[in-house]
Amino acid sequence: MRVNALRSLAAAAAVLPVLAVVAPPSAPAQAATSSISSESSGMAAPAGAPRGTVLDAKPLRRELWIPETTRKAFVLTYVTSNTFGQKATSTGTVFLPKGTPPRGGWPVISWAHGTSGLGDGCAPSRVGPSLPQRDWAYLSEWMKQGYAIVASDYAGLGTPGLHAYLDGRTTAHNVVDVVKAGRNLTRAHLPRSQQLSRKWVTIGQSQGGGASIYTARYATQYGGRQLDYRGAVGTGTPAYVEKLLLPLGPGVPAAPLSPGATAYLAYIFASLRYARPELGLDEILTDQGRHYLGLARTE
Repeated sequence: MRVNALRSLAAAAAVLPVLAVVAPPSAPAQAATSSISSESSGMAAPAGAPRGTVLDAKPLRRELWIPETTRKAFVLTYVTSNTFGQKATSTGTVFLPKGTPPRGGWPVISWAHGTSGLGDGCAPSRVGPSLPQRDWAYLSEWMKQGYAIVASDYAGLGTPGLHAYLDGRTTAHNVVDVVKAGRNLTRAHLPRSQQLSRKWVTIGQSQGGGASIYTARYATQYGGRQLDYRGAVGTGTPAYVEKLLLPLGPGVPAAPLSPGATAYLAYIFASLRYARPELGLDEILTDQGRHYLGLARTE
């Protein structure tokens, strides 16, 4: 989703009191599914395929290349994990820099993108980053220094199911597995001079900052011996989000929120409603709350 779409959602919902989740229900609770849905037309993960398996790959549209520094770029569909701990698919991108790689291949940065939305049309491999002036300028500097960039869209963002916003363990899998997928792609289809190294780090901003820091916890476990993890950087990292959410409930007085806070809360609650149906969020949602959480799933 582009920034304008995020602002539209935020502006539309900003007048609601805490997204209307603090009022008693005015309709019977609606069941939330805990299985992979058919919200997108993406392929399902084959049962026997290991995480990091490339299911599909094609050249990335040139207008989505990191400017000035990209030699080749691909969009791929690969096997990873979803919020339910099941094998699932994600899409992602691979950017190869210009120049000659060091011995062993290009060292890799697994870029974890910031908030772009929950709808399939928000996937960066389809529309680019939500803030291209910032992200492309930043990533191009790393490519000039001789790093290849791989970037997960995150499971459910452009592939079956819903993207579980701020689910650290799931996005850690997505961030690690796209490194495996990028290496598998380049080793299978490109000359040795364009392949990726085992050495990798993760860098992320905002939502992606949280994903990168969470990845640091699981990188060696998820990456195994085939990868050589070197570190993580997270900027604008969200933390202690539960301290904001736990006080919310029917007893909280209605209060207006800023457009940005409203949009972020909409994404958080829509994801929780999908990923953790046992929480019973529908029991405290009004009709307005259900409407705007439904809108958040597609924006």
